[in-house]
Amino acid sequence: MMKLRTTLSLCLLAVALGTAPLPSAQAAGNPVDDVGANHNLAVDCLMRDKGPADATAFERVVTVCGYDPGIPVDEFVERNKPLLELDYQQPIAKHMEAFRDSYSAEEFAYFAKLDDVLETSEDAKIADERLAKLEAEAVAKLDARSESGRSVLGAFSTARHSLAYWQNHQTDVGAAGIWTPWRWRLFWVVRADIIGFLYTGNWGAAAVISYFYWWRLWWWWWWL
Repeated sequence: MMKLRTTLSLCLLAVALGTAPLPSAQAAGNPVDDVGANHNLAVDCLMRDKGPADATAFERVVTVCGYDPGIPVDEFVERNKPLLELDYQQPIAKHMEAFRDSYSAEEFAYFAKLDDVLETSEDAKIADERLAKLEAEAVAKLDARSESGRSVLGAFSTARHSLAYWQNHQTDVGAAGIWTPWRWRLFWVVRADIIGFLYTGNWGAAAVISYFYWWRLWWWWWWL
C-alpha cells in the first residue's frame, strides 16, 4: 500500500502537468479529455499486438504502443506491477478511501457517483448518458487547475472513452441485455480502467490494466 500511496502522489503531479488537450477535449469541455482518448489508442494497440495479459504489457505499451512514461521502462514496469494484484471488484470509492485527504469532499464524492453509474445503469447507453451528465457537472464545479481536480476529471474522461471502446466489443459475446454477463463484464472493465488511472495518473498504465482485466474476465466467463 505504501508503494501505491507513492504512485498516487506521483500521479497527481502527472495529471497536473498534463498535455495539450485534443480538439475533442475542447469540444467536450473537459480540459483533460486527452487522457481518455489516448487511453483508447493504447488499449487498441495492445489488443492488436495480442501479447500476454500480464506485467509484460507495461513494457509493450511503451516499446510497441509508444507511451512515454518519462522514466526508464524497467522502472515503469516495476512501479505498476502491484496494480495487477488489486481487487477491481471493489468500488472505486473504497479503493480511494486511503487517499481521501488528497481530495476535497466535493471531489471525493464523485467516486461514489461513478460507482453508482456502473452499479445501477441498465445498459451501456444509459451509463454513457449518466457519465456525460456527471462529467459536465464536474467540469463546471471542479478546479481543473488543481492536481486533485484534474485527477477526477481524468477519471471521467477515462470512464467515458473506456465505455465507448469496450462497447464496440459487444459482438464478441452477443447482444447485451439488462441482466446478461456481458453487461457486468463491460462495467467491471470500465471500473478497473478508472481505478488504474486514479492510482497511476497516466493513460499508459490505465490502458494496461484495461487490457489485463478484459482478458481476465474473458477467461473467467469462458470457464463458467
